[in-house]
Amino acid sequence: MSEHLSFIELLDSNNTVVGSKLFVNFRNDSTVYLSLTSGTLSYECQESNYLESLATILSQLPEGYKMKHQNRVAVTSGKGNQLVDITEFVSLTYLSSVDDKVLKFELRCLFDGNMYSVDSTEDFSIALQKLKNKMNVDFNICAFCENGDFMSTGGEDLRHGWYCLREVIPRKRLLPWFEREDEFKKAIPNLSAFHWCPKFSLSDKEFI
Repeated sequence: MSEHLSFIELLDSNNTVVGSKLFVNFRNDSTVYLSLTSGTLSYECQESNYLESLATILSQLPEGYKMKHQNRVAVTSGKGNQLVDITEFVSLTYLSSVDDKVLKFELRCLFDGNMYSVDSTEDFSIALQKLKNKMNVDFNICAFCENGDFMSTGGEDLRHGWYCLREVIPRKRLLPWFEREDEFKKAIPNLSAFHWCPKFSLSDKEFI
C-alpha cells in the first residue's frame, strides 16, 4: 500500500465542520507526502513519516483546528464479535515538557450504550491501548495482530507505520527487530493501525 485517500472533517475552535480530503502517499525515498484539501483551500507537505507530515499540515491550519477521522473496527468481547465506530480527533497541543506543540490524539467510541473517551500526546498507540483497556475488548486490527510489527527506531509511526509479516515464512518471532531486518524488507509496509485482513491472529502485545 503506497497511498490512500480519506474523507475527513475539519473542526475549528467553534466546532464548525468542513468536509475535507486527506491524501497520503508513502514515497519510495521513505518520506510521506500529505495533501489536505478543504473547499478552496489546499495544504501539502512532505516529511520523514506520517506523523511528522500530519503535524506539519496541522501547523499550517488556523489555531484551534482539529481533524476528525471515522474508523470502523471489529471487536471481540464477552458478547461475541461486532463492528464499532471509533472517532479519531487529531490536533496540536502545547506540551511544556518539550516546550513545543505536539500531536494530540483523542479516541471516542460508543459501545454497549456507554461512551468511551481517551487521549494521548505524541504516541497514538497509547491512546489506542487506553481505549482497548477501558472497553475491555479485543480489537481485531493490525496493531494487535501477531502478524503486525514495527521497527522500534525511536521515531516509529504507530498510526500508519505498521508492517504486515503474514507472508514472511519462517519468522524469528522471538528476536528483536534489529536482528531480523530482512523480515521487514519482505513485509507489507505502511499499514494503518486500524487495518484488518482475514489473516488476523490475536496477539497479546500491549503499548502501556
